[in-house]
Amino acid sequence: MGRPYWNRHKARRKSESEKRLVCEKYLHISTMTLTEEIRRCLRMPTFDNWQWEDEEILLLLQQMYVDLDLLKKFDIDLNVLRKFLCQVYMNYNEVPFHNFQHCFTVSQMMYGIIWCLNLPDKIGDLETLILLTSCICHDLDHPGFNNIYQINARTELALRYNDISPLENHHCSVAFNILEDPTANVFRSFPPEVYKSVREGIIRCILATDMARHNEILNQFNQIAPEFDYNNRAHINLVSFFSWHLWEARRRKKTTELVLPVFVPASFWEVASNLEDD
Repeated sequence: MGRPYWNRHKARRKSESEKRLVCEKYLHISTMTLTEEIRRCLRMPTFDNWQWEDEEILLLLQQMYVDLDLLKKFDIDLNVLRKFLCQVYMNYNEVPFHNFQHCFTVSQMMYGIIWCLNLPDKIGDLETLILLTSCICHDLDHPGFNNIYQINARTELALRYNDISPLENHHCSVAFNILEDPTANVFRSFPPEVYKSVREGIIRCILATDMARHNEILNQFNQIAPEFDYNNRAHINLVSFFSWHLWEARRRKKTTELVLPVFVPASFWEVASNLEDD
């Protein structure tokens, strides 16, 4: 795969050798067994990501797939998953916010929601796989400048995507370029129709992270909340969108209890509570 767009334009990155060293360290420890205490804490919203090195974070991401039993359920080769995670790591930039640490905090928050609400039983294993993988990929090759800047500066990304969520479209593109490599394609055993569904789901989730769409999604969710039906695909999609927005409130700080009730509508918590009680 060729160098991503922002690498060609000298985005802030660790050197190739530094990145590869981290991946080598991860592969060296990738067979380690994490303690039950670590695995339990990994499911909590209070999990502290700052005490972990990048290679250890890669191991924690691997553990999420393992503990959700996604490898067995979808015939995902562990070595392929490791290669996928390494390629993801190689494609995150050293920008102030949308970096690899941010990738992990988003993924860890979603992982906690998955366990808290027992989402696999509610929305299915495939949708769970889509959500977790989308989180890991959602800011790939982020340049550090938002969509408004892209559009106003008429950057290559804005021109390529016609001013429509240029960053989010780019993140999707980089993700599927990684998946074009069979040795890194965690979906390589999927039949074509299932792979198409996964691709549509990942694109749907990542495009939903464009905060310009927040009010739109909020209004849609409030409309369906009184008669929410988790057997309805459109309803499940909206829950997925709101699950995505939960991480935004963290802002790298432990302010979950203070911010989430303000940022997320009460209707979401009502639906979440019903899902948990079922």
